[in-house]
Amino acid sequence: MNQGVEDPVVERTLDAVRTATDAKAAVAAMAHGVRLDNERHLDIVQVMITAAAVEQHVEEELRRVSAAYRQALGVLAERLAELGMLRPGLSSERATDMLWFLFGLPSWRPFVAEHNWSWDETERWLTEQAVAALVAEPRDG
Repeated sequence: MNQGVEDPVVERTLDAVRTATDAKAAVAAMAHGVRLDNERHLDIVQVMITAAAVEQHVEEELRRVSAAYRQALGVLAERLAELGMLRPGLSSERATDMLWFLFGLPSWRPFVAEHNWSWDETERWLTEQAVAALVAEPRDG
């Protein structure tokens, strides 16, 4: 699990999100980075999730990794807020919850491993859902 958290793609992704000047580009950067990390580590994540049900030390490690993952997703929520592009009435905390649902540990496996979606299809669809859920509509004027 540490390989996923410490994968260089994580910091590259966060840098891309932090420097994005467009909300959709920020979401796409996060989706792509999360996809790469999940693609590389999907098998170990599934083993950890399964083992956590019966091994307390594995559950604790999974909880630690999940917290770090959520914190990284929160960088996107904060960036959208900084850009003034977070949907009205949506807090960064609530946006992070939504990002966890869309991009978190349990999100990729059903599409890729269970329903035979390609990684590209899954990334594209999850990106579209995140933009629709989180990004404010541009204002006229």
